[in-house]
Amino acid sequence: MVTFKPGSNPDINQVNVQNKLSQATPMLPQSAVLSDEKGNYVYIVNRKNEVERRPIKIGTVGDTGVTIAEGLSGQEAIVLSAGPFLNPGQKVKPRRQAAR
Repeated sequence: MVTFKPGSNPDINQVNVQNKLSQATPMLPQSAVLSDEKGNYVYIVNRKNEVERRPIKIGTVGDTGVTIAEGLSGQEAIVLSAGPFLNPGQKVKPRRQAAR
């Protein structure tokens, strides 16, 4: 299961990420997709291990997850859960998880 664990440094948190989506149409667990007044988005982890907000458009929602119609190339490291606890620019410690 995807978990969020605070790190020893209060500015650095561990997050599970999924590297490189395996489907032609990216599918993510519903816990990875967030929304606010600006729309739907996911958090990705960049090469500096910093969180970035990425706007997306949802395709379909099913029992196995959410398909992403626009906004992801399939090469991103995506935060799978704990997004509401993160902020853009925040340093994290990625825990890599294989694409499903």
